[in-house]
Amino acid sequence: MSSGNYEKDLTAILDASFFIHGVMILFVTILFVSKSFQKAGTIRVFVQSPQFILVLFIAALSSFLILFAPFMGIRHLLLIIPFLLLLAEPIIEKAGLGMVKFSLTASVVLSLLLGISDWKYAFYYKNTASGIMRGMPPGSTVWATGTGAWQWYAQQNGMIRHTVQTEQGKPGEYLVIARGLPAYRVSSEKPFAVLAKIWGQPSLLSYFCVSDGASLYSGQFGKPGWKLSKRAVDTVYVCQYVSDAP
Repeated sequence: MSSGNYEKDLTAILDASFFIHGVMILFVTILFVSKSFQKAGTIRVFVQSPQFILVLFIAALSSFLILFAPFMGIRHLLLIIPFLLLLAEPIIEKAGLGMVKFSLTASVVLSLLLGISDWKYAFYYKNTASGIMRGMPPGSTVWATGTGAWQWYAQQNGMIRHTVQTEQGKPGEYLVIARGLPAYRVSSEKPFAVLAKIWGQPSLLSYFCVSDGASLYSGQFGKPGWKLSKRAVDTVYVCQYVSDAP
């Protein structure tokens, strides 16, 4: 099995695992709320209970994210976790000490690994943007595709934001394309030559990959928040606009 197919299968397994866990959490939450309501006996008693306040926060945050968030970001969902943990307090109390220690240790370790991988992801763009501009001739006009942190680092180092709609590159000017990010497309009417390719070397610290189109920040079904990957963080192409062929 090739590494590409292997990673694809692992990603599919992770994707299914995240979905199943989400369904289980939703089911257990509904079941727990239902039992709390039955225990209260009446709507008035339930409304006055601490569980109702937690349910209200969870429902309000979920509704806001579903209805108004421009995209489903992983960081958005983090806001709900404290309320879910508080709501699950009776279940956590009944769990054995070994299970609690395992869950806490696994959460801390995974959070550290994802945090380090995310830091390496951002540092790659920061280091690449400054390195490219150091190698440019003085007074060069440099355009940069992409979004997010890469675009911020690019502009901090003197690059100009590029979009297909506002493309104004002229022969002799430079174009930097971050292939792994959205908004990397360029116009086919403006020819350019590729001068160099810069890729982020993968390592054990980036194996818990969050660089699939900034997946840790914006996820969807088929693109989990993180995955296991030995691929490069991203590939940045340094190009130069050339004159049209005669």
